[in-house]
Amino acid sequence: IKFAVTDISRTLKNYDTTVLVVDDSKLYRQILRDSLEKIKLNVLEASNGEEALEILSNKENNISLVLTDYEMLKMNGLDLTFKIREKYKKDQLGIIVISSLEAQTVISKFLKFGANDFINKPFTHNEIITRVNSNLELLDLFEKIRDMANKDFLTDAYNRRYFFDSGESIYSKNKRKKTPMAVAMIDIDKFKNINDTYGHDTGDIAIQEVKKILDKNLRTSDLMARFGGEEFCILLEDINIEDTKLLFEKIRENFEENVIDADGTKISYTVSTGIYFGLSDS
Repeated sequence: IKFAVTDISRTLKNYDTTVLVVDDSKLYRQILRDSLEKIKLNVLEASNGEEALEILSNKENNISLVLTDYEMLKMNGLDLTFKIREKYKKDQLGIIVISSLEAQTVISKFLKFGANDFINKPFTHNEIITRVNSNLELLDLFEKIRDMANKDFLTDAYNRRYFFDSGESIYSKNKRKKTPMAVAMIDIDKFKNINDTYGHDTGDIAIQEVKKILDKNLRTSDLMARFGGEEFCILLEDINIEDTKLLFEKIRENFEENVIDADGTKISYTVSTGIYFGLSDS
Protein backbone atom coordinates (compact mmCIF):
# COMPACT_ATOMS: atom_id res chain seq x y z
CA ILE A 1 0.00 0.00 0.00
CA LYS A 2 2.84 2.39 0.89
CA PHE A 3 4.51 1.67 -2.45
CA ALA A 4 1.26 2.34 -4.34
CA VAL A 5 0.67 5.62 -2.48
CA THR A 6 4.24 6.77 -3.17
CA ASP A 7 3.91 5.85 -6.84
CA ILE A 8 0.61 7.74 -7.23
CA SER A 9 1.98 10.74 -5.34
CA ARG A 10 5.01 10.92 -7.63
CA THR A 11 2.81 10.68 -10.73
CA LEU A 12 0.61 13.54 -9.50
CA LYS A 13 3.70 15.70 -8.94
CA ASN A 14 4.94 14.84 -12.44
CA TYR A 15 2.04 16.71 -14.03
CA ASP A 16 3.81 19.94 -12.95
CA THR A 17 7.36 18.70 -13.66
CA THR A 18 9.32 19.33 -16.85
CA VAL A 19 12.34 17.35 -18.07
CA LEU A 20 14.67 18.15 -20.97
CA VAL A 21 15.88 15.33 -23.24
CA VAL A 22 19.12 16.12 -25.09
CA ASP A 23 20.21 13.67 -27.82
CA ASP A 24 21.25 14.05 -31.47
CA SER A 25 19.34 10.86 -32.29
CA LYS A 26 15.69 11.59 -33.04
CA LEU A 27 14.90 7.91 -32.42
CA TYR A 28 16.33 7.93 -28.88
CA ARG A 29 14.60 11.23 -28.12
CA GLN A 30 11.30 9.68 -29.13
CA ILE A 31 11.95 6.53 -27.06
CA LEU A 32 12.69 8.65 -23.99
CA ARG A 33 9.71 10.91 -24.62
CA ASP A 34 7.37 7.92 -24.82
CA SER A 35 8.67 6.53 -21.53
CA LEU A 36 8.58 9.85 -19.69
CA GLU A 37 5.14 10.86 -20.90
CA LYS A 38 3.76 7.56 -19.58
CA ILE A 39 4.52 8.82 -16.07
CA LYS A 40 2.90 12.19 -16.93
CA LEU A 41 6.09 14.26 -17.18
CA ASN A 42 6.24 17.29 -19.48
CA VAL A 43 9.03 16.71 -22.00
CA LEU A 44 11.13 19.22 -23.95
CA GLU A 45 13.71 18.17 -26.56
CA ALA A 46 17.09 19.43 -27.77
CA SER A 47 19.33 17.88 -30.44
CA ASN A 48 22.62 19.20 -28.97
CA GLY A 49 24.16 20.95 -25.98
CA GLU A 50 23.91 24.48 -27.37
CA GLU A 51 20.21 24.07 -28.06
CA ALA A 52 19.74 22.65 -24.56
CA LEU A 53 21.39 25.68 -22.93
CA GLU A 54 19.12 27.99 -24.91
CA ILE A 55 16.04 26.11 -23.68
CA LEU A 56 17.35 26.17 -20.09
CA SER A 57 17.91 29.93 -20.29
CA ASN A 58 14.15 30.43 -20.62
CA LYS A 59 13.07 30.50 -16.96
CA GLU A 60 9.44 29.89 -17.93
CA ASN A 61 10.33 26.32 -18.93
CA ASN A 62 11.04 25.57 -15.25
CA ILE A 63 13.06 22.42 -15.98
CA SER A 64 13.77 20.08 -13.07
CA LEU A 65 15.82 17.35 -14.78
CA VAL A 66 18.05 17.02 -17.86
CA LEU A 67 18.64 13.67 -19.58
CA THR A 68 21.60 14.05 -21.92
CA ASP A 69 23.55 11.86 -24.34
CA TYR A 70 27.36 12.01 -24.26
CA GLU A 71 28.44 12.04 -27.91
CA MET A 72 26.79 14.92 -29.79
CA LEU A 73 27.87 17.48 -32.38
CA LYS A 74 28.37 21.18 -31.45
CA MET A 75 28.54 20.44 -27.70
CA ASN A 76 28.82 17.01 -26.11
CA GLY A 77 27.16 15.89 -22.89
CA LEU A 78 30.25 16.45 -20.74
CA ASP A 79 30.62 20.08 -21.83
CA LEU A 80 26.89 20.56 -21.37
CA THR A 81 27.07 19.19 -17.82
CA PHE A 82 29.96 21.55 -17.03
CA LYS A 83 28.04 24.56 -18.42
CA ILE A 84 24.87 23.67 -16.52
CA ARG A 85 26.77 23.33 -13.25
CA GLU A 86 28.15 26.86 -13.68
CA LYS A 87 24.57 28.09 -13.10
CA TYR A 88 22.72 25.32 -11.27
CA LYS A 89 23.73 23.24 -8.25
CA LYS A 90 22.98 19.51 -8.04
CA ASP A 91 20.14 20.17 -5.62
CA GLN A 92 18.55 22.70 -8.02
CA LEU A 93 18.63 20.85 -11.34
CA GLY A 94 19.26 17.13 -11.84
CA ILE A 95 21.37 15.72 -14.70
CA ILE A 96 21.18 12.09 -15.86
CA VAL A 97 23.70 11.07 -18.50
CA ILE A 98 22.74 8.33 -20.97
CA SER A 99 25.54 6.81 -23.05
CA SER A 100 26.69 3.62 -24.76
CA LEU A 101 30.22 4.25 -23.47
CA GLU A 102 30.78 2.15 -20.37
CA ALA A 103 34.37 3.25 -19.69
CA GLN A 104 34.78 3.99 -15.99
CA THR A 105 36.85 7.09 -16.77
CA VAL A 106 33.93 8.60 -18.72
CA ILE A 107 31.44 7.88 -15.92
CA SER A 108 33.87 9.30 -13.33
CA LYS A 109 34.31 12.50 -15.36
CA PHE A 110 30.57 13.04 -15.58
CA LEU A 111 30.06 12.49 -11.86
CA LYS A 112 33.03 14.77 -11.10
CA PHE A 113 31.60 17.51 -13.34
CA GLY A 114 28.26 17.36 -11.56
CA ALA A 115 26.03 14.67 -13.10
CA ASN A 116 23.56 13.13 -10.65
CA ASP A 117 23.27 9.75 -12.37
CA PHE A 118 24.51 7.66 -15.33
CA ILE A 119 22.55 5.16 -17.45
CA ASN A 120 24.05 2.88 -20.08
CA LYS A 121 22.54 2.37 -23.53
CA PRO A 122 20.62 0.27 -24.36
CA PHE A 123 18.24 0.80 -21.48
CA THR A 124 14.81 -0.54 -20.54
CA HIS A 125 11.66 1.46 -19.94
CA ASN A 126 11.58 0.40 -16.27
CA GLU A 127 15.18 1.46 -15.74
CA ILE A 128 14.51 4.95 -17.12
CA ILE A 129 11.34 5.36 -15.06
CA THR A 130 12.96 4.14 -11.85
CA ARG A 131 16.05 6.34 -12.20
CA VAL A 132 14.09 9.44 -13.24
CA ASN A 133 11.57 9.10 -10.39
CA SER A 134 14.38 8.49 -7.87
CA ASN A 135 16.22 11.63 -8.97
CA LEU A 136 13.03 13.71 -8.90
CA GLU A 137 12.24 12.45 -5.39
CA LEU A 138 15.73 13.46 -4.30
CA LEU A 139 15.24 16.96 -5.77
CA ASP A 140 11.92 17.22 -3.89
CA LEU A 141 13.73 16.28 -0.69
CA PHE A 142 16.38 18.95 -1.30
CA GLU A 143 13.62 21.51 -1.85
CA LYS A 144 11.88 20.47 1.36
CA ILE A 145 15.12 20.86 3.31
CA ARG A 146 15.71 24.31 1.75
CA ASP A 147 12.18 25.36 2.70
CA MET A 148 12.69 24.18 6.27
CA ALA A 149 15.87 26.25 6.48
CA ASN A 150 14.61 29.34 4.64
CA LYS A 151 10.92 29.59 5.44
CA ASP A 152 8.84 30.42 8.48
CA PHE A 153 6.81 27.44 9.70
CA LEU A 154 3.65 29.36 10.58
CA THR A 155 3.18 31.44 7.40
CA ASP A 156 5.42 29.77 4.79
CA ALA A 157 6.96 33.21 4.19
CA TYR A 158 10.74 33.49 3.95
CA ASN A 159 12.51 33.98 7.27
CA ARG A 160 14.79 36.80 8.46
CA ARG A 161 18.00 34.93 7.58
CA TYR A 162 16.90 34.25 4.00
CA PHE A 163 15.81 37.88 3.64
CA PHE A 164 19.29 39.14 4.47
CA ASP A 165 21.06 36.48 2.35
CA SER A 166 18.97 37.17 -0.76
CA GLY A 167 18.53 40.85 -0.05
CA GLU A 168 22.29 41.38 -0.01
CA SER A 169 22.67 40.10 -3.59
CA ILE A 170 19.66 42.17 -4.75
CA TYR A 171 21.15 45.23 -3.05
CA SER A 172 24.60 44.66 -4.61
CA LYS A 173 23.09 44.37 -8.09
CA ASN A 174 21.13 47.60 -7.71
CA LYS A 175 24.11 49.41 -6.19
CA ARG A 176 26.19 48.55 -9.28
CA LYS A 177 23.39 49.85 -11.51
CA LYS A 178 22.82 52.83 -9.16
CA THR A 179 19.08 52.18 -9.12
CA PRO A 180 16.95 52.91 -6.03
CA MET A 181 15.01 50.28 -4.12
CA ALA A 182 12.19 50.26 -1.60
CA VAL A 183 12.19 48.57 1.81
CA ALA A 184 8.98 48.36 3.84
CA MET A 185 8.28 47.13 7.35
CA ILE A 186 4.68 46.10 8.11
CA ASP A 187 3.43 45.63 11.66
CA ILE A 188 -0.03 44.60 12.93
CA ASP A 189 -1.49 47.39 15.08
CA LYS A 190 -2.18 46.47 18.72
CA PHE A 191 -1.38 42.81 18.08
CA LYS A 192 -1.12 42.10 21.82
CA ASN A 193 -4.82 42.97 22.14
CA ILE A 194 -5.71 40.27 19.60
CA ASN A 195 -3.75 37.65 21.56
CA ASP A 196 -5.13 38.79 24.91
CA THR A 197 -8.74 38.99 23.70
CA TYR A 198 -9.06 36.02 21.36
CA GLY A 199 -6.10 33.78 22.25
CA HIS A 200 -2.82 32.89 20.57
CA ASP A 201 -4.43 30.54 18.03
CA THR A 202 -6.43 33.46 16.65
CA GLY A 203 -3.28 35.57 16.79
CA ASP A 204 -1.58 32.99 14.59
CA ILE A 205 -4.45 33.22 12.08
CA ALA A 206 -4.04 37.01 12.04
CA ILE A 207 -0.33 36.63 11.25
CA GLN A 208 -1.09 34.11 8.48
CA GLU A 209 -3.58 36.59 7.01
CA VAL A 210 -0.76 39.13 6.58
CA LYS A 211 1.08 36.69 4.31
CA LYS A 212 -2.10 36.04 2.27
CA ILE A 213 -2.82 39.73 1.67
CA LEU A 214 0.79 40.50 0.80
CA ASP A 215 0.88 37.58 -1.65
CA LYS A 216 -2.17 39.01 -3.44
CA ASN A 217 -0.57 42.43 -3.86
CA LEU A 218 3.15 41.80 -4.36
CA ARG A 219 4.96 40.71 -7.53
CA THR A 220 6.72 37.35 -7.61
CA SER A 221 10.03 39.24 -7.88
CA ASP A 222 9.45 41.11 -4.60
CA LEU A 223 11.26 39.67 -1.57
CA MET A 224 8.99 39.32 1.46
CA ALA A 225 9.84 37.77 4.83
CA ARG A 226 8.41 37.40 8.31
CA PHE A 227 10.87 39.20 10.55
CA GLY A 228 9.46 37.87 13.79
CA GLY A 229 6.22 38.14 15.72
CA GLU A 230 3.76 40.17 13.65
CA GLU A 231 6.43 42.04 11.65
CA PHE A 232 6.98 41.51 7.93
CA CYS A 233 9.62 43.09 5.72
CA ILE A 234 9.50 43.60 1.94
CA LEU A 235 12.30 44.51 -0.46
CA LEU A 236 11.26 45.82 -3.89
CA GLU A 237 13.35 46.67 -6.94
CA ASP A 238 12.40 48.06 -10.37
CA ILE A 239 9.80 50.36 -8.83
CA ASN A 240 9.53 54.15 -8.50
CA ILE A 241 8.54 56.08 -5.40
CA GLU A 242 5.01 56.91 -6.59
CA ASP A 243 4.20 53.28 -7.41
CA THR A 244 5.65 52.29 -4.03
CA LYS A 245 3.28 54.69 -2.24
CA LEU A 246 0.29 53.49 -4.28
CA LEU A 247 1.12 49.82 -3.60
CA PHE A 248 1.37 50.15 0.17
CA GLU A 249 -1.67 52.41 0.39
CA LYS A 250 -3.60 49.68 -1.45
CA ILE A 251 -2.23 47.07 0.99
CA ARG A 252 -3.22 49.28 3.95
CA GLU A 253 -6.77 49.55 2.57
CA ASN A 254 -6.94 45.77 2.02
CA PHE A 255 -6.22 45.21 5.72
CA GLU A 256 -8.69 47.88 6.78
CA GLU A 257 -11.48 46.22 4.77
CA ASN A 258 -10.53 42.63 5.61
CA VAL A 259 -12.51 40.57 8.14
CA ILE A 260 -11.23 37.23 9.48
CA ASP A 261 -13.52 34.41 10.55
CA ALA A 262 -11.69 32.62 13.38
CA ASP A 263 -13.89 29.71 14.47
CA GLY A 264 -17.04 31.80 14.17
CA THR A 265 -15.48 34.93 15.68
CA LYS A 266 -15.23 37.85 13.27
CA ILE A 267 -12.17 40.02 13.83
CA SER A 268 -10.48 42.79 11.89
CA TYR A 269 -7.30 44.78 12.37
CA THR A 270 -5.15 47.43 10.72
CA VAL A 271 -1.45 47.60 9.97
CA SER A 272 1.20 50.30 10.03
CA THR A 273 3.92 50.48 7.40
CA GLY A 274 7.25 52.27 7.34
CA ILE A 275 8.90 52.69 3.94
CA TYR A 276 12.41 53.64 2.86
CA PHE A 277 13.05 54.52 -0.79
CA GLY A 278 16.49 55.14 -2.28
CA LEU A 279 19.92 53.54 -2.19
CA SER A 280 21.68 53.50 1.17
CA ASP A 281 25.11 52.21 2.23
CA SER A 282 23.87 48.68 3.00
